[in-house]
Amino acid sequence: MEQTIRDWEMKLRLSAYSECTVSNYVYPLKRLAKAHPGKTAGEFTHRDLEQYLSDHRKGETAWSDSTYKMAVIAFRGFFEWLSGEQSPARSLVVPRKVKPKRRRRALSAAKSREVLTTIDTSTAEGVRSVALISLMLDTGLRAAEVLRVRVDEMDWPVRQLEVQVKGGRRRKAKYSVETAEVVRWWLSLRGALARPGVQTLFVSLGGTRPGTQMTRRGLGSLFTRIAKSVGLDEFSPHDLRRSFAHQALRAGGPTRVVQVGGGWENLRQLERVYSADISIDDMEPYLPAGLALRGD
Repeated sequence: MEQTIRDWEMKLRLSAYSECTVSNYVYPLKRLAKAHPGKTAGEFTHRDLEQYLSDHRKGETAWSDSTYKMAVIAFRGFFEWLSGEQSPARSLVVPRKVKPKRRRRALSAAKSREVLTTIDTSTAEGVRSVALISLMLDTGLRAAEVLRVRVDEMDWPVRQLEVQVKGGRRRKAKYSVETAEVVRWWLSLRGALARPGVQTLFVSLGGTRPGTQMTRRGLGSLFTRIAKSVGLDEFSPHDLRRSFAHQALRAGGPTRVVQVGGGWENLRQLERVYSADISIDDMEPYLPAGLALRGD
């Protein structure tokens, strides 16, 4: 089973799947193999797969909806590649449950400061975490985008980077002097930790492939640990993209400037989605009579 999974993993890489996608597809298959030691890939039945998936929808360690969906997709792809129309996963149903709308989370400037100052920078992981979060807060990059940033895409004299973003476009992003300093600090450690030839700015420090491009799974685990340390119920990489927009707007940044800074294609998306939590209280610093009487 393990060798067959490795063969499929190689096939995915040769098909130009991203490292993140490959990792997400291979992970549930390795878990399946571990749960059925000694069983070959060709011996699995539809009942085996259904029972395995069912077992992971119960109890305190039940999978989330997204993890369950990823496992079903991985099983269908793997067994179809292996057995074609005879795949035991052919009739597994990809869940399409509509989740209730959740409040979109964004950190305040004070909470962002707490997150950054709580992280222990006496370790390489801590330095990497502060560099990564600072860069995401300054640029509004999505998770997949920040993990894709290469060292040679950092333009230090003007404090800009250019990276491929959602939709295949490339965009520039600006980062602060403070972020530049902590990213340089991380780079001073990265050289001894990255594998030869790895170009991405952020690399894994643990797991099965240390020194290679950091994965979405690794990033998610990092945010879970940070959430616990600062008392957040939930904390995800996309919260930082919202935080970028909210904090920049609350600081008085013009919407057009924030739109360009965060790489949104139009103002409507920024104003409808990422400034949804702006409230009437945020008008306080801009009340005209107050400005006039203060002489601002």
